[in-house]
Amino acid sequence: MPETGYHFVAVQKGDNIKKLVSRHRTINGQWDSLNIIIDSCDCSNPTFQIDEYWPISLIFEDTVDGNRRLFQVMNWTSDKSVFPVEINYSGNTYSYESDIPYVVTKDGIAYQNYRFPHSYFVDENNNKRIRLSFDNFWPNWGISDTLVSVKFPLSKLSVSNLGTSFGTETIYTVWEDSSNGKIQLFGRNEFILYGSVEDESNPGSFILYQNYPNPFNPVTAIEYKILSASDVRFEVINILGERVFEENYGYQQSGNYTLNFNGENIPSGVYIYTVFAGENRLSRKMVLLR
Repeated sequence: MPETGYHFVAVQKGDNIKKLVSRHRTINGQWDSLNIIIDSCDCSNPTFQIDEYWPISLIFEDTVDGNRRLFQVMNWTSDKSVFPVEINYSGNTYSYESDIPYVVTKDGIAYQNYRFPHSYFVDENNNKRIRLSFDNFWPNWGISDTLVSVKFPLSKLSVSNLGTSFGTETIYTVWEDSSNGKIQLFGRNEFILYGSVEDESNPGSFILYQNYPNPFNPVTAIEYKILSASDVRFEVINILGERVFEENYGYQQSGNYTLNFNGENIPSGVYIYTVFAGENRLSRKMVLLR
């Protein structure tokens, strides 16, 4: 994970070569030396984005086979591994924006809703469209998209929380488009339900916590709490929906449990782990990063 402090990222240009670089400033104001993330690329528009399974990711655009595509770096200061943002469209994909809804309850607990609003532009054959679906990335970042045509070629977009109302958060995707000869703002809202963390603690249900550490290599701990005695099963699938691990723990009494998952036999990547307790199940994402 990148060091605590302030991180600045930019595209450095010179001698017909672009580099993706960053600098880190500590809390006490000390600047680190220039960090080269990618030493040769056609990079543009680097931004830090909120991520569902990693606190902050660096998202940028690069050219692949003549098309602009989106890429992600989860640790830009040390590992520097680059992953494509797997969006199921050809042509250009760009202008990625994301948000994660949080609500602070009366007990002072930050509640994260694991729906993951995000948006981007898709440009295929000079047909520019914007993503408006708020579905999760799983099992693939580009699935279940609702694409709406955009006539204004220089349109920009933003995704943000605009408040709460009657037990929901209001998330808007806002973009520019032309109407009646003028450039105007358009938006689509989505209402995401939330509740106190205490609402999860009810008879017949259970709680699944985020694995730690995350990302991990190769072992991570997963804690869950059963509120009513149940048969318990654990499984892990990859982003293609293929099961890579499964174990049946049998009948367990109510209480707190911790299991250790070892990913030494599977490749680096994003995985979804699920705990089944009786007729209930809960899932979270984790990242194996070697």
